[in-house]
Amino acid sequence: MNSTPRIIFFSRDGHSEALAGVLSEELDGELSRVNTDRYKWPLWGWVRAAVDSLRERAPRLTGEPSYADEPGLIVLVGPVWVGRLAAPLNTVLDHLKPTDLRVALALTCGDPKEQTEPLQYAERRLCRSLAASTVVSSANEDWLIDSIKRRKFVLECRAGLEWQG
Repeated sequence: MNSTPRIIFFSRDGHSEALAGVLSEELDGELSRVNTDRYKWPLWGWVRAAVDSLRERAPRLTGEPSYADEPGLIVLVGPVWVGRLAAPLNTVLDHLKPTDLRVALALTCGDPKEQTEPLQYAERRLCRSLAASTVVSSANEDWLIDSIKRRKFVLECRAGLEWQG
């Protein structure tokens, strides 16, 4: 089994993309962006994105990778919208559900207080525990430079790779 993780990310404003890039460097992982055409309209896209997240929808994605020959760990990175997972993350979780791949989840949010409900929801949707998880505030991007929380997440991901390898 490959010990290089795949970092799959969805990002509308760049916060989650920045986190995915840092995690890719720290884990020596391969980056894959997923997207959806549903949110490309400026104002209407924001409304649709919020409603889809509130209703826990799983929109059709563009750029979604195949999971047939994946490594033992997928690191999923994306935002929290209106207190819920961004809807494109639901789609990825649904596709990962029937696999035996270990999944780690790193979320960005505008609220500086830690949110645990989106992580618990992800485990319920995936029907298994996450290998590692964290929620970081996109309001204060100091976590990109030096963050105990980020380092702990990276160590948990590496432990997940060693467990599989």
